[in-house]
Amino acid sequence: MTTYAGAPGPGLPGQRMTPEQLMHFYAGMIARALEQNRLRPIVVPLFDGPQLRTFAIHLEVGVPAEKVEKIASAVALAAHSSTCRIARDHGKLLVEVPKAPEERRKLGAAAVERFKPPTSWHVALGLSVTGQPVWYDLDDPDTAHLAVGGTTGSGKTVALRWLLYRLAVQNPPAQLGFVMVDKKGHDLAPFFGKSAHLRHSIVSNPFDGARLLAWATGEMDRRLAANQREPKLVVVIEEIGDLLMVNGEVEGFLTRIAQVG
Repeated sequence: MTTYAGAPGPGLPGQRMTPEQLMHFYAGMIARALEQNRLRPIVVPLFDGPQLRTFAIHLEVGVPAEKVEKIASAVALAAHSSTCRIARDHGKLLVEVPKAPEERRKLGAAAVERFKPPTSWHVALGLSVTGQPVWYDLDDPDTAHLAVGGTTGSGKTVALRWLLYRLAVQNPPAQLGFVMVDKKGHDLAPFFGKSAHLRHSIVSNPFDGARLLAWATGEMDRRLAANQREPKLVVVIEEIGDLLMVNGEVEGFLTRIAQVG
């Protein structure tokens, strides 16, 4: 018997399904596809995200996960998609189904701001496929250095602004300072140019950027000698590749900061 959890009514004839109804509809379709392959799963709608729909599949005891993984294409078709990702997660399987382009939506700030950060150094960069916040911890030595990469127009600068904004909101200038190199002059300066967290004015000239990094390196060495940990100093470089090409001194300063900072 096809089983899926908690399906609401289908609504009135001719009426478009709500997002919740769609999730249960696809859960039922996935369960039916698995049943046709001699499996008896319980399929649960898990999270209706901005880019993906995620479902949890619970199999009978002793049924290997490989049986579902081998029919991923049939699962995708059941969810009206050309592809899907099946992942193992603590005794269950997760099915991640990408939404059609017209169904996708942006992740608004309110979706992550509702989660309380564990500390003032934690920033939610987004949501996982199960709807939980993905935290970046500036105070963690393993994530002290962060590179934001991606194709043109993918949202690198927006992500960087969000990270800096949340850090500034959550930490006073006595605990946190910014040093920024904004080569274009319009990615960071209009948003943070008057921030009380700035230790120096934002610079855009590559040679001024090298001098600013030289100062930051000297400040880092001074703090090490004095065993001074606060305020934390965040060095931000927009378009680091262009800066490296223009001024060869930059690489040495960055290497020193990455090794010790």
